[in-house]
Amino acid sequence: MRRELAINLISDLMEWSDAEATREYAWLKLMVDYKFDHYHGYGPGIHFYVRLISWLGQFKGLPERQLAYRYLRHHLVFVGQPELHQLIKLAMPEMEKEARRTVASRHNISYYETWTNKIAQQDLKLMSLRTLYVGLSDGARIDVFRRENDGLLTNEQVVASCEISDEKWESLGNKLADRLKQSGFPRAECKFERVCLVDDFTGSGTTLIRHDETTAVWDGKVHKFCRQAEQHKDKRPQLAERCHIQVHHYLASAKAKEKIENLVPKFQSTMSRFNVKTSYSWVLSADPSVVMGPGSDDDLIEWIENHYDPSIESTHNCKDGRPIALGYKQCGLPIVLEHNTPNNSIALVWATSKPDSRNPHIMRPLFPRIDRHIDNGQSV
Repeated sequence: MRRELAINLISDLMEWSDAEATREYAWLKLMVDYKFDHYHGYGPGIHFYVRLISWLGQFKGLPERQLAYRYLRHHLVFVGQPELHQLIKLAMPEMEKEARRTVASRHNISYYETWTNKIAQQDLKLMSLRTLYVGLSDGARIDVFRRENDGLLTNEQVVASCEISDEKWESLGNKLADRLKQSGFPRAECKFERVCLVDDFTGSGTTLIRHDETTAVWDGKVHKFCRQAEQHKDKRPQLAERCHIQVHHYLASAKAKEKIENLVPKFQSTMSRFNVKTSYSWVLSADPSVVMGPGSDDDLIEWIENHYDPSIESTHNCKDGRPIALGYKQCGLPIVLEHNTPNNSIALVWATSKPDSRNPHIMRPLFPRIDRHIDNGQSV
């Protein structure tokens, strides 16, 4: 579809005056060219304007379409490649802050003294050599992280996946020994004293860490990493006895940060070998004008709930039996990432009704989500 035709169709749907159309055309052109058209969830030949026409068209009546456009215009946060790369750049300084806090505590000095105390400086240098960086998912963009920190770490300190084989651990240990020798620390203990687990985004915190109060069972990525290392202790001599585990997310919701920082100390009390800390490049505001929920615009909440189709629910995105109109775990987020849309964002942005749905409202997404789970033999 030609851009001019698409713009005219959108204008007709929104019933814009000439002044409104001129203003909105300029904003749409900017956002489409630099952000929206780069969404990875669009198929060949599909562009944002086509999706926007379909998305707006599912709402009956001008007031509903105006609410939909208002959400897009004033609430939705699209994290494109430039923004993600900036968040990746901020990761290393945030992780170094925690390293300095650890060294300051170890030597009983103030944080600022780590820049002037020679012993602390040597300790920090040694810690940087004995740090391993591990990606928790494809979204961690470990390739970009490595390039952004060229000169601060070596390729042998970076692993793209937390599923590390015994052979890989052995290789990492051998490379560490060479690195310590070449850097003037031949007698230093050849063990990783710090592991940084890196991921792109957390909306609810449950993927990273969760606890079943009934069974007292822990689960999540950080638990699995620590458990595997503990269970294969004899096969993981490359990890120091009191290894520091730092979990860093490039982007997090305030809700996820709160949950993670509440659960990590409790999880920490169950582990004798690891000391777990967390950090973030950026935390999204919890303000109700940003995150949909209590205190948010009543008209927008009503619009979201009135256009919900339960057929989008699955065993993976609706584990507590509650509707997910506001997204998984009712997070109400406005986030769209360039490579995918989190299911923690409001469902109207990413969800597609099942083909056999008989719901009065059939949901058509603006940014279709690529789901990695299969439910009852069907993609969801």
